[in-house]
Amino acid sequence: MKNYVPELRSFFQELIDLDTKDGYSIYWGVKSYSVRKYLPSLNKYASVIYCYPKGQFSFYSAQLPISEEAAETLRNELLSYGIFKESGKKTLTATPNNETLNKAKEAVEFILNKVNDIAKNPDTPP
Repeated sequence: MKNYVPELRSFFQELIDLDTKDGYSIYWGVKSYSVRKYLPSLNKYASVIYCYPKGQFSFYSAQLPISEEAAETLRNELLSYGIFKESGKKTLTATPNNETLNKAKEAVEFILNKVNDIAKNPDTPP
């Protein structure tokens, strides 16, 4: 956490604290980590949020069992928060700061709620 901007540390710590809660797991890389959700229908984890030093995080939809149409709807909903930039067909990236931190928290809560819905009902669009 020492590599994270001080005012954002609690935001990223909250994501780490998801480990072992509600089917979430943290996967540690060399310089980053991902938040993964267990998907019972597939009997595996899907990485959905990637967190990087210097305060950047990404939402990644490629591992979710949803249609292209549902993924596009989810993507548009997240873009409406005004903090994400497209960084690939399945990835949205945000770099929160003091001004956008509340929006980032709202977006993460939205993501987690959608991912929880998908995990419970994989055949129903989010």
